[in-house]
Amino acid sequence: MTGGVELREMRWWDIAPVLALEDELFPEDAWSAGMFWSELAHSRGPGATRRYVVAEDPGGRLVGYAGLAAAGGLGDVQTIAVARDQWGTGLGARLLTDLLQHATAFECDEVLLEVRVDNTGPRSSTSASASSPSVSGAATTSPETSTRS
Repeated sequence: MTGGVELREMRWWDIAPVLALEDELFPEDAWSAGMFWSELAHSRGPGATRRYVVAEDPGGRLVGYAGLAAAGGLGDVQTIAVARDQWGTGLGARLLTDLLQHATAFECDEVLLEVRVDNTGPRSSTSASASSPSVSGAATTSPETSTRS
């Protein structure tokens, strides 16, 4: 654990606190409630193709979340977000590790991760373990073209 922060599956009741963090971290292109509802609709049951996880501190505050979409042996990290007061604690790496473990369960051979060019922290956290699918280079994009991850 990172400072008592626990990871768990995201559920519908997490959408409101996720949106608050989303608005704080991605004010220019925050996802809507409908987008999260749609993603969660594909995250449960035998045909699930998504994994969404939240990070909760000991006080019950949501301090991060992450999502993965999987299809045809390919995983795509949809989003990783960490509250500013948790930056540098390794929480982002924990969230990514969770997604990679689930990519293995989804039988993904490769996982795509796009990181903004001005977001240097995540690029140091992209090495996969031997038991995880390979992470296709932490592609970098300009802030104008991508603000996710």
